[in-house]
Amino acid sequence: MKLLKPSLFRARLQAYEARLIREALQQAWGNQAEAARLLELPPPTLASQLRRLGIQAAEFRCHATPEWPLVP
Repeated sequence: MKLLKPSLFRARLQAYEARLIREALQQAWGNQAEAARLLELPPPTLASQLRRLGIQAAEFRCHATPEWPLVP
């Protein structure tokens, strides 16, 4: 069995984490408290993750359709 390099593992883990957070923010229309509830995280933990990952919850707030933004 071939193991992933630690840096590759961290990069993949961070990308997956960012995707989950973006999906929760999309479902919550940018409401951080609701996204934290969906992810079963304390709100301060989500806020910390948003800062670390450079995700802006405001990007998910002001659009009229729940399909926006499309999460890759």
